[in-house]
Amino acid sequence: MKLAYKAGFLLFLGCLLASTATASDRPSQEFSKSIKKEFAISSNGTAAMYNQYGKIDVKTWQQNRVKVEVTITVEARNESDAQKVFDRIKVEFEDRADYVKAETLIESSQNSWWNWGSDKSEFSIDYEVFVPRSLQLDLQNKYGDVYVGEMDGQGEVRVKYGNFRLEGFNNDLELELAYGNGAVVKA
Repeated sequence: MKLAYKAGFLLFLGCLLASTATASDRPSQEFSKSIKKEFAISSNGTAAMYNQYGKIDVKTWQQNRVKVEVTITVEARNESDAQKVFDRIKVEFEDRADYVKAETLIESSQNSWWNWGSDKSEFSIDYEVFVPRSLQLDLQNKYGDVYVGEMDGQGEVRVKYGNFRLEGFNNDLELELAYGNGAVVKA
């Protein structure tokens, strides 16, 4: 009789593990969401971008405006799972005449032991930013790369767990790099 219980229990456990494995091994699909904002700014103002889990790509242009395009990309099993990730990610904007800020905020997932392992979604949050060349930059990025075109304003760049490439800074630059590689093409 004990043998029958053990065999039944092992059969039940095997079926449970097999169904969990096949549910979590479904092929992922890619879903994306874009946020686009544009702000007027004085030519000697400051643009601050604080991101995580993606790249920041700063390009210069000849307008006294800051344009921020954020693309959130999620790999998930279905649209419902992707939407749960999108709902956790917020990008907050702040703007004044001489200051523009965009900041990524990510709420922690509310996983319990019951749904542990069911959320296998991966995501990235990528910023493409257009600024006047004379602007001051304040950039922070964690778990992603930073690329900056040639700038004339002062800058503060902090990168953790990512790489950076600066095409050139023609003013004071404070640079902090942790766990990554970097290059300044023209200092």
